[in-house]
Amino acid sequence: MNALDAHLYEISKGVKFGELNVPDLGQIVPAALMMQETSNNEPVECSYMNNWGTNFLGVCPEEIVELGPLYYEKFFIKEEIHSFFGGLQQYIKNAEFDKTYNFFQRVKHYSSQSMIWCFTTCKILEIESTNNLVVLSTPIDGMDYLIKRVNKTLDLDEYLRANYKKFAQLTNREKEIIRLLSNGLSTPEISDQLFISSHTVATHRKNICKKIESRSFAELLKFAVTFDLT
Repeated sequence: MNALDAHLYEISKGVKFGELNVPDLGQIVPAALMMQETSNNEPVECSYMNNWGTNFLGVCPEEIVELGPLYYEKFFIKEEIHSFFGGLQQYIKNAEFDKTYNFFQRVKHYSSQSMIWCFTTCKILEIESTNNLVVLSTPIDGMDYLIKRVNKTLDLDEYLRANYKKFAQLTNREKEIIRLLSNGLSTPEISDQLFISSHTVATHRKNICKKIESRSFAELLKFAVTFDLT
């Protein structure tokens, strides 16, 4: 099992047992992270894609869901998709939950409508007797970077497990303020940049420290680095 497979296995296990949430993970994974629904042992639609993936395709998340089965025709090469579906059908049919299904595919990139080679790894996620696929995909050129980043932010070590739910409870504004704080901005500077009062910033800081149980800047910085809020 390679590094990418190992982390996808940990992600799917964490989601299955309620320790992790795919949309929250999607904010910190530097690759396309997806959930795909299945029927008759093959994927039928993409029910979730993180911002990294939708930005790569040049669409909004709602468009991905609305496309339904047309998602597979719009962004991939038809002949390749049929081949991948054959392999996925066998993988899902075998239901070997300790394994992943990996393949290379060409994906349409928004900037030039050119096809970019990507490495994709999938894992069955069984929830309430239904099978879904957790899918992680990245351009081949970015695989080394992805693995380093995943090793850093999704190693699921003791610290991340202990603090993940704290991260999930933060609002987008609180995450934004943590990012600015970790980059050395003061309360007045954050106030000016976000066009909010210093009092509001101070209130956010107080709430952040309470939520993540931070008693020092060093603890806040460690939290920010772990969850890619720097």
